[in-house]
Amino acid sequence: MTYANLKVSAIQREQYLVLSQLIAIAVVAVAAVGVWLIGLLFPSFFIYPYFKWSGWEAVWKFWPLFAWGVGLNLILMLLGSSKLPIRVNDNRELLGWELVTSTLAGVWEEFGYRWAFICYAMIGIAVVNWVFGAGLGWTLVIGCVIGALVLWSEKEKGLAVLALGGAVLAVLFALYVNPIYWFYQFLVWVIHFTTLTLMDPVLYGGHQTLLIFGAVVANSWFRDGHKYQGPLGLVNSWYAGMVLLYATVIYGLWTAVVVHALYDIVISVLRFVLQKTR
Repeated sequence: MTYANLKVSAIQREQYLVLSQLIAIAVVAVAAVGVWLIGLLFPSFFIYPYFKWSGWEAVWKFWPLFAWGVGLNLILMLLGSSKLPIRVNDNRELLGWELVTSTLAGVWEEFGYRWAFICYAMIGIAVVNWVFGAGLGWTLVIGCVIGALVLWSEKEKGLAVLALGGAVLAVLFALYVNPIYWFYQFLVWVIHFTTLTLMDPVLYGGHQTLLIFGAVVANSWFRDGHKYQGPLGLVNSWYAGMVLLYATVIYGLWTAVVVHALYDIVISVLRFVLQKTR
């Protein structure tokens, strides 16, 4: 394949990526309508006071993320481990398309993974917790009570009393056991250590607990969206997502949008510069 064909192929790939991102923006828009409806019906469920912009000063506080992205990609590209789109000198058109996709990614991924999708993750967590907590507990209560009645009718009074005791324990289980919440509390504790306590203002900053759980789930979806980058990409996207969650909660969603877009733009420009020198 000639350099010209490589260039055309790479540009076409970026054009398809723009189209897919426009579709993703439409998906996020539909999800946003759902979040709005949920807010109308259950105003205290998804408390989200993070729609704000803290200015460029807040953005520059995330310079370590930009430096990390440059350093990591520079090393990978120099080692030949990064899949550069093309290796030709004249790639300004490709850079233009990459800048478009970088900007769109910063918008839809942040509005999705740091806002709308968090709400749906919260719903999923709450439902699953109820199923394996209160739902299971009350089911056991009903089963134990029915069993006690059957045993009593068959003159098995001792076993009937045991069944009623089981019903009492099941009531306690239904009222006080939250297995999924407890799991995410443990996971938050793990994140506390694996982020060297830097995420503590988010994890333990008095924010809505279920929202933080949902944000962790949404970040795992964000991470999984980068599986094509391999194991290193998965780890990198998980921690980058944590940084963007920090930016959202502490400085506002619009700050996270700009940080994300700039991160991707810096990487695109770096690739352009390196390709020009080859």
